[in-house]
Amino acid sequence: QEHSIDWLGAAILAAGTSALLLGLVWGGREYPWGSAQVLGALAVSVGLLAFFALIERRVPEPILPFDLLRNQTVASSTACMALVGMAMFGTISFVPLFVQGVIGTSATSSGIVLTPLLLGAVITSAISGQIVSRTGRYRPNTLIGPVVLCIGELLLWQMGVHTTNHEAARNMVIAGIGLGMMMQIFVLSVQNSVTRAAMGTATALTQFSRSIGATLGVTLMGVLVNQNLPRAFRARAR
Repeated sequence: QEHSIDWLGAAILAAGTSALLLGLVWGGREYPWGSAQVLGALAVSVGLLAFFALIERRVPEPILPFDLLRNQTVASSTACMALVGMAMFGTISFVPLFVQGVIGTSATSSGIVLTPLLLGAVITSAISGQIVSRTGRYRPNTLIGPVVLCIGELLLWQMGVHTTNHEAARNMVIAGIGLGMMMQIFVLSVQNSVTRAAMGTATALTQFSRSIGATLGVTLMGVLVNQNLPRAFRARAR
């Protein structure tokens, strides 16, 4: 059976997302937030993404199937995957920067601090996969995982100049456990909620949402860091 590829939708989505990221990166750093460059980039992004939504409703095989999002389980799992991407890649990007710049460790030590996060995520993912395979139940993971991840992120948020490397590693382990409980479970919940014919598209949708969440999350966190760091340095200089 022949299939059509939504090349136009993919191009419009890439252009709209790029314009959004440019507006967020430019704002307050390259140009003022109210400047024509920033507002223009954000306006172009809104227009392109609206055009993308219109295209996806007309093509035979859309790259982002909105019909699947009418399923409550698919919609909620997709949103959670986006949040997982934000939390995971935001932590990976900025915790080493914090450890090196605030705690004062070396560049090597700041990179090693990611090891507890990854080990916690990988080990927990393997264990939770075994539990789900033997019990056939994945809902407990979808309920407990976000709670554990929130606890880990709150602990990371509360770190300061007096935080030790051991405390940072502990917080990273907790966040990693939360991520490990969630990374594959939401994919499984989506696959169990759609027909076999739509399973490939639904699985791709979850990975797409995680990638978009990671991209937007890291960008937004970078905007916050770039906005707050200069003021902190100016206040310290006074």
